[in-house]
Amino acid sequence: MPHMDAQEFLGPYAVMQYMDAYQFLEDYAEGVRYFCEKTLSEVNFSGRDLRSVMLRLVNLSEACLIGADLRGAMLSEIDLSSADLSGADLRGVIMSNVDLSLAKLNGADLSGASIVKVKLNAAHLRGAKLCGAHIDSVDFSDADVEETDFRGAEFSNAFERFANKRKNGDNVVCSSDEVVCSSETMPNNAVNNQGIPYPNSPLYKWNRLWFRSKSEIKIAQAFDRANVFFMANCLARLSDPHKPNRRFNLEPDFVVCHQGKWGILEVDGHYHRPENRAKEQERERQFQFQGIRAVYRFDASRCYQEPDTVVSEFLKLIEIMH
Repeated sequence: MPHMDAQEFLGPYAVMQYMDAYQFLEDYAEGVRYFCEKTLSEVNFSGRDLRSVMLRLVNLSEACLIGADLRGAMLSEIDLSSADLSGADLRGVIMSNVDLSLAKLNGADLSGASIVKVKLNAAHLRGAKLCGAHIDSVDFSDADVEETDFRGAEFSNAFERFANKRKNGDNVVCSSDEVVCSSETMPNNAVNNQGIPYPNSPLYKWNRLWFRSKSEIKIAQAFDRANVFFMANCLARLSDPHKPNRRFNLEPDFVVCHQGKWGILEVDGHYHRPENRAKEQERERQFQFQGIRAVYRFDASRCYQEPDTVVSEFLKLIEIMH
C-alpha cells in the first residue's frame, strides 16, 4: 500500500480539525486557558480535564465531550449544537449565547451554572442536574427534561416555557418550594397583594406563596412545621402616628399569630446594612405603634441554616413580650 500523509488520508479539512484539536489540548496542558475562534467540531474530548477553560467563538458542534470535566468554564458564543455532553461535569460553568440545540446532556451536572441566552431546544436533559442554576432567556422548546433536577434554580424569561412543560406532564424534579422567577414573569393582570414583584428582584415560590429569598422559604417551612398561623410578604395598611390622616402601605416579611399573640419576624439579607439601621428601626416602630410589640430581625444566613431554631426563639420572644 503506497504511503499517504494525513492530508491525503483524511482530507484537508479533517487535518485542520485534527491539528486544531491537538494544539488545543497541548496548549491547555501548558496552562493556556483562553481560546478564541477555534474550529473543533466533531472532536473527541471524552473524559478530558478542561476545568476553568474560557472559550469564545469556538465551533464544537457534534463534538464528543462525554464525561468531560468543565467545572468553572466560561463559554461565550459557542456552537455546541448536537454535541454529546452526557455525564459531563459542568458545575459552576458560565454560558452566554451558546447553541446547545439537539445536544445530549443526559446525566450532566450543571449545578450552580449561569445559563444566559442559551438555545436548549430539542436538547436531551434527562437526569441532568441544574440545582441552583441561574437560567435567563433560555429556549427549552421541545427539550427532554424527564427527571431533570431544577431544585433551587432561578428562572428569568424562561419560566413560562418551563412551567408549560411541567403542565404537560413531564416528570421534572423541581419542587414548588424552590421555583424562582423574575418580576417580569408575573401576570400583569393578576390581583395580588402578596409578594409584589420589584424590578430586577427574583421571587421564590412555595405553596402558592411568593418570597424574596430562599431564607424566607426556610422560615415559612419552619412555621409550617410548628403549626403556626402566619402571613408572608403581605401588604399592610397603616396609619402614621405622627400624621393621623396619612395612610400608607408596608410589607412585613412575616406576620405571626402565636397563642393569640402577634409578632413580626424580619429576615435580614445583604441589603440590610448598618447605614440603613435608623430607617429599619423607624419601620419597626411603625408596626409597634399599631400594637404589635414583638418585632424581631434575624440574619438571613442563620434563617437558612437553622430555621427551626430561629422560629422557636422567635415564638418564645412573642410569649415573653405579651
